Formats: sequence, structure tokens, C-alpha cells
Amino acid sequence: MENNYSTQEYDQKGLELTDLSCEFLRETAKWAKFLSILGFIGIAFMVIFAIFIGAFLSLLPSTMSESTPFSVAPGLFSLVYLVLAALYACPVYYLYKFSVDTRAALDLRNSELLSNGLGFLKSHYKFVGIMMIVVFVIYAVAIVGGIVIGLAAVALS
Repeated sequence: MENNYSTQEYDQKGLELTDLSCEFLRETAKWAKFLSILGFIGIAFMVIFAIFIGAFLSLLPSTMSESTPFSVAPGLFSLVYLVLAALYACPVYYLYKFSVDTRAALDLRNSELLSNGLGFLKSHYKFVGIMMIVVFVIYAVAIVGGIVIGLAAVALS
């Protein structure tokens, strides 16, 4: 929904936060910090898993690994998990920065810090939105590819 206000009109009217608005932002920042800390813990587990899965798969006997789906280089599994952890780190960092800057802005009554915090929240949602679009495209390509492969298999048999 488009707004009908220009930046100059906002400056003339002055945007003020009520006590209730500040309380809502404060509580939102607390939950954002909680979720971001859980996200950082999840990222740490992903990195630990990436290290151990690579080491575990490299210890499998060569005859066993050739007959399993893990015959691909063990480092590939580690790399995939490390890439996923790095991708996940960006939105979690943005969420954490939103929480820290917003809490500081409300404590200090600092509009600039609040703007920074809200900017990080915007970046968080933008990143998550773009990631969702990419995931949906991958799913669509996989579904169409599966259908094409299935139809080709039926046609060839």
C-alpha cells in the first residue's frame, strides 16, 4: 500500500512513538534477540555437523562408500552444510542487530539508532524473502524436472 506523504510532510508532522508503541518495539526486540541467539546456536551446530560429517564419511571403508549414496566426496557434504550455515548467518545477524539497536534506541531515546535498527529489520526480511523466492524456484525446477524424467522413463519403457 502506497502512502500519500512525502518526506517533507513527515518532517512537518513529526512522527512520535507513544509509550505503547515503544513497549511493543521493546518486546519485539527482546524476542528478536532470543530468536537470533537460537539462530547463532543453530549455525554453530551446523558448522560442527559439517566438520564431523566430513570426518565420519572419510573414515568409511572405500568398499562401503562406493556402494552407498555417500560415494560422493565427503568434503561435498561438509561444504553444503557450511554454505547453508553462511547463508543462515546473514538474516540471523540482521535480526540480532535489529534487537540490539532498537533496545539501545528505546533506552537512550535516540532516533538515529532506531532508524538503524529498523534498517536491519528491513534487511532481515528482504534477505529472507529473496531466499524464499530462490527456494520456490528450486522446488519448481525440481518438480518439473521430476515430471519430465518420469515421463521420459515411461516413454522409453
